[in-house]
Amino acid sequence: MHRSFPRPDFVSWFWAALSGLLLAAAFPKTGWDFLSWAALVPLFWAVNRKTPSQAARLGLVFGVVHFSLVVYWVVIAMTVYGGVSYLLAGPILILMAAFLGLYPAMFCLVTRWCAATPMLFLVAAPASWVGLEFVRLHFLTGFPWCSVGHAFYMRTSLIQIADITGVYGLSYLVVLVNAAIFVALCTARKIPVFGRNASFKTAVFGLGTALVLLSGVLGYGKWRMAETDALAAKVEKVKVAVIQGNIDQAVKWDPSYQAATIEKYEALTRLASRGKPDIVIWPESAMPFHFLRESLYTEDVLALARETGASLLAGSPYCEPDGEGWRCFNRAYLVSPDGSVTGHYDKVHLVPWGEYVPLKKWMPFIEKLTQEVGDFEPGQPGRVLYAGKAKIGLGICYEIIFPALSRKQVENGANILATITNDAWYDRSSAAYQHFAIASFRAVENRRALARAANTGISGFVDPCGRIGQTTALFTDAWAVVKLPLLESRTVYSRVGDLFSWLCAISALFLILLGFKKRLDS
Repeated sequence: MHRSFPRPDFVSWFWAALSGLLLAAAFPKTGWDFLSWAALVPLFWAVNRKTPSQAARLGLVFGVVHFSLVVYWVVIAMTVYGGVSYLLAGPILILMAAFLGLYPAMFCLVTRWCAATPMLFLVAAPASWVGLEFVRLHFLTGFPWCSVGHAFYMRTSLIQIADITGVYGLSYLVVLVNAAIFVALCTARKIPVFGRNASFKTAVFGLGTALVLLSGVLGYGKWRMAETDALAAKVEKVKVAVIQGNIDQAVKWDPSYQAATIEKYEALTRLASRGKPDIVIWPESAMPFHFLRESLYTEDVLALARETGASLLAGSPYCEPDGEGWRCFNRAYLVSPDGSVTGHYDKVHLVPWGEYVPLKKWMPFIEKLTQEVGDFEPGQPGRVLYAGKAKIGLGICYEIIFPALSRKQVENGANILATITNDAWYDRSSAAYQHFAIASFRAVENRRALARAANTGISGFVDPCGRIGQTTALFTDAWAVVKLPLLESRTVYSRVGDLFSWLCAISALFLILLGFKKRLDS
């Protein structure tokens, strides 16, 4: 007796893959954010007449296509700087996309399981999507890269809701609109929604609810921006300069280039000092030596702070003896205008297999990416740096994508946010644009101005409403000086955190249990 296997449904695969492509195109660099309002409709169409397990497989197809296109730039880091061949880097990218694709696979499974009626589908789809984005924020150290709401970073009126719900409120709204459009299309064509006919009232309810919420979010955004601008006009300001050294990654850690690197940063800082900045920010690991331990270059940096009369914030690795070995940190130092070191911040959320290598015995090629600095230890979360009246909440590179870290710093008194990074690993890909877009949400969530200094770009500023101000081009020597407000008030989001996401996750869990009950009853 031969066991028969179902034939692949290539038409459904096509719709799922198309959906992944459309949603990927909504993010930078492409930045066609309008596509996201209907990007999930083909996916819903693909899973509509499928079993939950079939729906999960289609969700995986969607996820592999989507995440392969969103984070394709990891191949650049692996091949150019990790010494990995394209023959190996390609499959690694697919494996990474397949892992991330488990989230939309679970979304399709949960939605199909819970959607006993079209109305339940309208409830389950946005709640389960946000719940799973929230899981992605935390599971296995988390990777909240390019949540759906991040696509709208340029739509300032729309993103103001982030000071209540975080980015996940936008994700909820986008998925609800997609679900409402799908139900309306099925109703118009008299096609059942997951086995049940959708009434005209249900379709109108879905579209009406989505329209009311969208209008409410836009109205809130207009009001909140006006209120924040009025408040920012009254508070004290601080002039901040960001310096973009544009140091080639291939020579960044070469000892023979150390002097040239420091000289370049000194020259750019002197140019920026014409704007009379209060604070000068250099990028992550801008000082390619052990600051305070190598006296020659250390004295140059301290003298520069005295010369310019500005506080200097700059990154450098730091190592200290620990028994028979060493403990190393990805650190940033704050130097006061009198040349004294007044504080430091150690990176808290390290990049797995990038800044620490838990599997290097089994994946030795990844260790090549970290051999310049070795394994890092995490720092203490919530630390704030004090530069005059500015209380700086700093995020180093990747950790700015985790909202809880900035929120903790604001809770501890930070009245301005900063992030230092080095996106040179990813060449001219979309990585730097995506990274900047995600960072801008930290400004809106906490109503704090944000300054970003990146080795090769993009450096720039974001105001407390999320408006992106002066920015630099990629791979150029650059500097910029902007006056930023020092706001002290706390937002709803900075007080309650991801309460909205928790409610969505709990709602999705309740709907799953309800689905189990109905199946047991039947």
